[in-house]
Amino acid sequence: MPASVILNAGNEEYAIPISFITSIEKMEIQKETSHLGSAMRGMADYRGGKIPVLDLEAILFGRKTADDANSKAAVIQTGRLVFALLAKEAKDVVDIPEEAMKPLGLAATQKTKYMSAIASLGDRMITVLNPEYLLDVLDEADEIVAFAESERQNA
Repeated sequence: MPASVILNAGNEEYAIPISFITSIEKMEIQKETSHLGSAMRGMADYRGGKIPVLDLEAILFGRKTADDANSKAAVIQTGRLVFALLAKEAKDVVDIPEEAMKPLGLAATQKTKYMSAIASLGDRMITVLNPEYLLDVLDEADEIVAFAESERQNA
């Protein structure tokens, strides 16, 4: 597996392959979007445009990530959307060897298809996420994509 950025949410670590990540930023939300669900924190300025900010902790655990000095957002490019994924921390970049990866197998369901594997690195257990599917678990996914496109065109 290529290098991955480690994000913290709750008390857990999650890896996203670096090939999906364009940057790690401290995001300032410019426009609230509570009508698009609890995982959608709002829209933020990014490189001359606006992108949606999704909350990893809200997606996984149903509660908001605390806004503090450590919270960062990984800007993620998927085939469907460019978005910022807010996490408690986003700082480590690690290489995860293939032999450290364990497939989820039967534990994976339609609601957790964004979790592709568990990596065991020494005393660390890291859940590997596939951002292509992360948005799909949100009931408001289509509305978020449409709203983001509308905001991008109006920027």
